[in-house]
Amino acid sequence: MVLAGVLIVVLSGGGAAAPQRKAREAPAPDPEPAPRGIAAPAEPAVGAPALFVAPDGEKGGSCTEADPCDSLGRAVELAQPGDLVELAAGRYGLQVLSAAAGPQSGDGVIAVRPAPGARVRLGELRCGRWNGDLGPDAVDVADISVRSVVVQRCDRFTLRRVTIKGGIFVNGSSNFSMLGGSVGPGVDYHPDVAAVYESDPPIVPRNVLFDGVHFHDWTLKTPGVHIECLQVSDVHGFTLRDSRFSNCDTFDVHVDGTVAGPVKDVVIEGNDFGRTGDHTNGKTPAYYGLSVRDGEDVYIGGNRAEQAFALPAPEEAISDWVLESNQAPLEPWQCDARMRYEQNEWDGARCGPTDR
Repeated sequence: MVLAGVLIVVLSGGGAAAPQRKAREAPAPDPEPAPRGIAAPAEPAVGAPALFVAPDGEKGGSCTEADPCDSLGRAVELAQPGDLVELAAGRYGLQVLSAAAGPQSGDGVIAVRPAPGARVRLGELRCGRWNGDLGPDAVDVADISVRSVVVQRCDRFTLRRVTIKGGIFVNGSSNFSMLGGSVGPGVDYHPDVAAVYESDPPIVPRNVLFDGVHFHDWTLKTPGVHIECLQVSDVHGFTLRDSRFSNCDTFDVHVDGTVAGPVKDVVIEGNDFGRTGDHTNGKTPAYYGLSVRDGEDVYIGGNRAEQAFALPAPEEAISDWVLESNQAPLEPWQCDARMRYEQNEWDGARCGPTDR
């Protein structure tokens, strides 16, 4: 029948039932892409402190709350994986972490933290005393200030939110991480990631991570000295992520394999490279933020720079390079057919079909 201009169709009880529409299922979300480079180690859960250190503690003491020892090295020597070492407020001198007397078991780490509300300032912190010496494994240090850090041959050594008032030197260590914090200032020298000096074959650092670190104020006093906020001389597995560079002479970062051949497995992602100074006092000015001169399996992505990148020369043997989503000046002659370019914003060049 027709009612008020509307056609109404009435189905008798014997008619076929109207088909039920199946509810549309929401599409499964795309899986999160696996992070590039080295993942930051999770912060250890800490309970009550097991060992205690104080500036006026007893040398060689038992490191108990009633009888604190005077050095972090002594506490780490007595600690077991999973223990918390608590540092009382104050100034400490040189701290040396030597290899443990016996092998450590399990996956736990020794956590080193200041006492609640305490301000802790160390002199130089050494994981392994001298060139090529072994240090302890699995030590996690957080929330202190230190004059400088030398990591000789340690595995799973982590710095979190640490203020380094000078340089950091990672020599032949594996699975080193610095998360947050800052490095600088210094004059006429620079932080370095390098193989153990004169080791044969070279003992090369492996899996080195800097994540969210501010490198600042690495300058020269002597004309002609080559200074960076961070130099990477040799490494197999290196990630520099979400870090910031300011007031650096010559380069912000300089990566170039030396005694052990080209660097390998490098990720440089999401960093801010500030304007660098002139190491020649105007004679032959070289202004570069990021300098990566060789390497196998290199990813450079999402970085911002006020100056051009310094990239490998044509005679350098390189393989598997990707430059993606960077923002920086670049000259057309710097484009290299051996590299893949995607979605970069270059000021002065267009190296790949999706570059702007």
